Amino acid sequence: MKQWLPVVGASLASTALFVLAPFGGFGGVLLAYLTALPLFVVGLSMGWTAAAIAGVGGAVMVALAAGFTFGLVFLLMFGGPVAFLVQRALLSRPEGDDPTTGRIEWYPTGLLILWLVGMAVALVVLMAMMASGSEGGLRGLVAEAVDQLIGNIAVTPPEQRAVGAEVQLFQETLVLYGPGVFALSWTLMIMVNAALAQGVLSGRGNALRPSPSLSRIDFPYWAPFVLAAFALVGVMDFLGFGYLAVNLTMIAALPFLMAGLGVVHAATSALPGRLLVLTGIYLLVLVLPFVQSAMVLIGLADHWFGIRRRIWPQGQPPAGGTGNQADRNAANDDRDD
Repeated sequence: MKQWLPVVGASLASTALFVLAPFGGFGGVLLAYLTALPLFVVGLSMGWTAAAIAGVGGAVMVALAAGFTFGLVFLLMFGGPVAFLVQRALLSRPEGDDPTTGRIEWYPTGLLILWLVGMAVALVVLMAMMASGSEGGLRGLVAEAVDQLIGNIAVTPPEQRAVGAEVQLFQETLVLYGPGVFALSWTLMIMVNAALAQGVLSGRGNALRPSPSLSRIDFPYWAPFVLAAFALVGVMDFLGFGYLAVNLTMIAALPFLMAGLGVVHAATSALPGRLLVLTGIYLLVLVLPFVQSAMVLIGLADHWFGIRRRIWPQGQPPAGGTGNQADRNAANDDRDD
């Protein structure tokens, strides 16, 4: 019975974070951001079944406390994705499928990111399908939501016309990229919670798998073509799907932004004051769109030309792993061992 206490605790903690978030103002936003953390902690230390049970239990409690719709939202946005990602993350096999090596090859981090990005894409597509019957479709629905969010800020006296124009520009930008921003925010939230949980568990020696290295992220050869397809449809507004495709392009670019950061991690591995340099780069990525675009381009260049392989000394992979090529081979061979 004692072994189930962490599962119950994780379920209660996630439920409390989710239900109490609307009552906490800005602090409530932070609470909501950590909703998945207890689920990841129990999943990455006890297995995906524990995460699934905690997630379903949390969904039931949320439904009882706030209604069926909120319970379903909890299950679709937290319980289900966490359980699935934990199940993938804990897959392993002998390196090279050779049991005599004595080394374990874990499910590639790149594929975990692609699964998460795929969920975000599905979320936006589902939103578009649900809004297809309303006036203006998804864009109209987003515009209505942004209008409610902004209120009457854009309606200002003549002497404040400049401020009103800035608000109007912000509103139009939010409408244009709203679905993508929402999906990316959710994706990053899941990533941050997974990283926090793995970090805590690794420090205590309770993690079931080694912590992945950002500098070793690789993706299957086909990943850039998905990004290119979304971008092309967005630019051409093919069959009227331009708005949806623009937002999906933002989501599909995230893996290569992560790959670009992986190149930065590799390039700064021996640099004095590396933590300060990385902190500065991350802050720039957070606030400057052109830096984000540059990271995506670096990630794409690394995908095709292997920048990290040129950075590392010949034959010397990053510390703590089996090497960049091993991850690339595994990424091109998605398996269910």
